[in-house]
Amino acid sequence: MSIRTQTGRRVWGKLLSVLALLLVSADCLAKDGDKKWSFTPLVGISSPSLNKLNNGVFRSPLLWAGNVVTQPSGASQTENITIINPLPKLRYGTKLGLEVAYDLNSRNSIELGFSTWDASSTSTSQVVLPFQGKFSDVFFQRSGDFQYNSFHIGWRHRIYGDHGKWRINTHIGLRELFDINYREDMVFLFQTGPAQSFKRIIQVIPKATGVLMLGLGVGGEYFFTDWLSLGVRAGYSFGFQPIHLNNASIKSDFQANDNVGTIQLPLRPGPNGQVQYLRSDGSGYSDLTLRMNGWDMMLAITIYR
Repeated sequence: MSIRTQTGRRVWGKLLSVLALLLVSADCLAKDGDKKWSFTPLVGISSPSLNKLNNGVFRSPLLWAGNVVTQPSGASQTENITIINPLPKLRYGTKLGLEVAYDLNSRNSIELGFSTWDASSTSTSQVVLPFQGKFSDVFFQRSGDFQYNSFHIGWRHRIYGDHGKWRINTHIGLRELFDINYREDMVFLFQTGPAQSFKRIIQVIPKATGVLMLGLGVGGEYFFTDWLSLGVRAGYSFGFQPIHLNNASIKSDFQANDNVGTIQLPLRPGPNGQVQYLRSDGSGYSDLTLRMNGWDMMLAITIYR
């Protein structure tokens, strides 16, 4: 089993778009000689809590009920199998961001920024499953990918070093998380039996609307020149409310002649449209709510003009 963090092309596309907008804004600010602005790319890690995802969804089994033809009678009987393939917890993921700041005076600035976060978890196992009337050896891979974007607006206060090589700042602001997406893929590669070397794939994709958060942090900068600094930031964000994953779409390659009676997935849409997860003992489904509270640690390169 392994955990991987990844940022796809969609992430870089969004960041480049925001970069262009921030550069235009920065150029406008630079035209006023009495005002000072800064532009900051950020890269680091972030760790939202995601308790019910890590301790609920990722421990959910998959319940498989398939028909097997017995020999020599040719009678069909249902075989019930519990597939246990838990995912490793998402403890942190890669975070990328862009920020522009406007100096109100020598100690206080307004910040406006965009960031994106993405983390994935994967687990594999070998199982024996009833499929098309026979038992087959199957390589089963399960993966979960969680991703969100955020905008933030905040206040930066310098508590040390208005001039010279070092500067220490405090940060406080509001973050709006949006485009919150979770995707779970279940890949079945058949190694024996009538479907040998073929795959069947099930994909579950729920989404969530935005959530507002309060962020607190502290950061330090070292100045190479009066217009370029390298800094480190650490912070913690608090959500005002939990989020609910909704409107899960389910895609499956399984066919009617595969003789798979029922498959109970780790995730399913609930009666009200909100996503539910299968309890680890397979006894039923529970509602899924997530808290996004968590810390982040970022490396920042800031350009001043």
